[in-house]
Amino acid sequence: MTNKVPFSTYADVNPHRQLQRGKTYPFVEMAAIPEGGGSVRYFQERTFDSGGTRYAVGDTLFARITPCTENGKVSKVTDLNGLQVGFGSTEFIVLAAKKGVSDPNFLYQLAISDRVRKAAVRRMLGSSGRQRVPNWFFQDELMLPVFTLPEQHAIAAILDSIDEAIQRTEEADTQV
Repeated sequence: MTNKVPFSTYADVNPHRQLQRGKTYPFVEMAAIPEGGGSVRYFQERTFDSGGTRYAVGDTLFARITPCTENGKVSKVTDLNGLQVGFGSTEFIVLAAKKGVSDPNFLYQLAISDRVRKAAVRRMLGSSGRQRVPNWFFQDELMLPVFTLPEQHAIAAILDSIDEAIQRTEEADTQV
């Protein structure tokens, strides 16, 4: 039998990120996250006033509200126009790799997987049309097999290469 651990063994859920009020940062709105996963399409520049979800380069943004969760709006933050932190919609759950414990690309691949997204959908709470994935889903409930850091690197590398091949194919199809 495989040992299982909570997802939070691999990730900090909504970690604290320091931003200064009145300073301008990259802002990610929900529309900037592609359905089915992928890179953030664009950033806006907004002045931080204390509201919004805070994230850093390397974090995964997981859409927590219906229908965005069902549509796979998940993205890994890879660049913030030279900054290390930003903020965005309050409808994201931020998943940050734990240094020396987890691979950020592995976390992204887990978050975008059908298994994780379908489990998150089953746990949504709230009224019809405004249901949300609770933070505790990632903190306490979602259980995963134990993966060593080298195993995570290998799994992420394989899945990232598949994603890149799919992206190149889709780009070639749009040029025809």
